[in-house]
Amino acid sequence: MNERRGPWYLFTGVVIGVVIGLLIAYVISPVEYIDTAPSSLRSDAKENLRGLIALAYKADGDLARARSRLALLQDANPMQVLADQAQRMLAKNTAPDEARALAQMAADMQSGPAAPGATLPVDQAATPTPAPSHPKANASPTATLEIGQVVLTPTHAPTKTRTPVATFTPRALAQASATPGAPFALKAKTKVCDPKQTNSLLQVEVHNAADAPVSGVRVDVTWGSGQGSFFTGLYPLKDPGYADFVMASGITYNLQIGEGGELVSKIEAPDCKDSDSTTYAGGWMLEFNQP
Repeated sequence: MNERRGPWYLFTGVVIGVVIGLLIAYVISPVEYIDTAPSSLRSDAKENLRGLIALAYKADGDLARARSRLALLQDANPMQVLADQAQRMLAKNTAPDEARALAQMAADMQSGPAAPGATLPVDQAATPTPAPSHPKANASPTATLEIGQVVLTPTHAPTKTRTPVATFTPRALAQASATPGAPFALKAKTKVCDPKQTNSLLQVEVHNAADAPVSGVRVDVTWGSGQGSFFTGLYPLKDPGYADFVMASGITYNLQIGEGGELVSKIEAPDCKDSDSTTYAGGWMLEFNQP
């Protein structure tokens, strides 16, 4: 007698096979990634790594090493990625020290390339090169050491002055800073009408008494029952002293730069018109200087 089986037997076999396969893949023998490349990490893991790199750079000032570490992530635009991550962290009010470290590292990377010969692989230490022999090698040295030079004293040989191949000068020393005790005052307020901008921006540019852009300056904004803060220096590709805030139509804002700076009140998104006489919300550019 021939037994005729319907298609349900085939469907049941497929389901059982899929279930067994998933059980093996996710429970019995899941895939484990070992020694994977940093560029293959998830986005949240990459953000954590950038934060660690920024904190390490804040501690040692080694811009060349920070660059080589960031290169492993293979970001298309590392400086902008750092600035965007810092902006998101400040908006969420999470880890402000790490956010400032990210912004500072992005600004230092924008300020110029590291000194020639300063780029090192991530895990490779600088190899000291002995100074050439000299008839007066045993005389006391009189030259002043530059930043980054190291004096090595071997236990098995007379004291010699050696200069590592790779030296660096911390970029933080070259950054413009605010004049101590001098409050920021409004220098200019300009209406911005740009139909290409998708948001109504409240933009600020902060300069010190020497008219140099200053990063890391806190900007406080209040409106109605709300308030917020952001910092300059998060867009190093634009300007170290630049910062912006997205305004909403119909809301009146008050803005203050730094401690004791001039309070600018009653700021609203202005009305602008494009070439077709269509009305859209514009923005403002506020320029602040120290006396």
